[in-house]
Amino acid sequence: MKKLNNISFIKTITMLVVVLYHSMLFYTGNWFTVIKPVKVLNYIDYITTFINTYTMPIFVFCSGYLFFYQKRKNNKYNNLLIDIKKRFNRLVIPYIFTSLLWIIPIGIVLFKYTINDIIKKFVLGMSPSQLWFLLMLFIVFIINYFLANKLKFTKKEFALIIFITFILNYLSKYIPNYYQICTSFSFLIYFYFGGFIYTNSLNIKCSKTMKKILILLSLISYISLDIIPNEGYIHYLIIIYKQFVVLLGVITIYINISSCNIEKICSNKIYKMFENNSFGIYLFHQQIIYFIILIFNYILNPIITIVLSFILSITISNFMVLILQKNKFTKFIFGL
Repeated sequence: MKKLNNISFIKTITMLVVVLYHSMLFYTGNWFTVIKPVKVLNYIDYITTFINTYTMPIFVFCSGYLFFYQKRKNNKYNNLLIDIKKRFNRLVIPYIFTSLLWIIPIGIVLFKYTINDIIKKFVLGMSPSQLWFLLMLFIVFIINYFLANKLKFTKKEFALIIFITFILNYLSKYIPNYYQICTSFSFLIYFYFGGFIYTNSLNIKCSKTMKKILILLSLISYISLDIIPNEGYIHYLIIIYKQFVVLLGVITIYINISSCNIEKICSNKIYKMFENNSFGIYLFHQQIIYFIILIFNYILNPIITIVLSFILSITISNFMVLILQKNKFTKFIFGL
């Protein structure tokens, strides 16, 4: 169970980092443009770009790991309809009701959403705020249901998957991103990578020196993305290279956390609360941050506002989850 604790820990910490990311994003000047930040912090842009590069791939990696763990454990590769219904209830039902009852009403008030905006963003799923991740992950699950019996997780197969995802990424430029289908193409590799690590029982042990080397390589390869020219035909090679860069970062995080003693943290009551309620916090936190920004942007220092946004959005959304969990209906429609 230690491996699963590691994966759950990574998911929970990554969720908190996503909340921090959204708490900082306003001060790049390119997010929540209803009002202007009292001050644009250039260094925040570098931090948010770094976080954005790795957080969602890490989530998808963990989802792939758990997906193939459950498949192998329960031996339900042929139970397609039951599995799809389960994923639909877990991802699409919360998408529908969180959109209708939370994000769209707030969007109408803050962003003046029109009917066309709602249809494009939410009915067609092209830009449904933070809920894009739910649609993307559902499509990735569907694709992998059909591949589950055929995947052997060999190195040759891994290379083939990388090539296929590259082709899909290229073709996605010519396809509307309805229901995040194009986005799902770019995340398939990380889901498969999670399955690759699980299936091959790769609980990789490294020396402290090797861990430091991996961290250094991850940072250097990330920085290189801004240095290497990204024009002409080399652009397509950069797409593949970026996949390797992110995969290197994901495996670095996995190795470092897997080798840590996290048992005390995982048994902590506050941590357990965040672990159990992380999905709900993800659903609700972003709109709470909007209102915190509206209240404190012109009153407080940006750094204080960021810290306050992070703490309050987690606290309030967690409180909302605890209330919604008390009713069977609300618990179901929000996937709590």
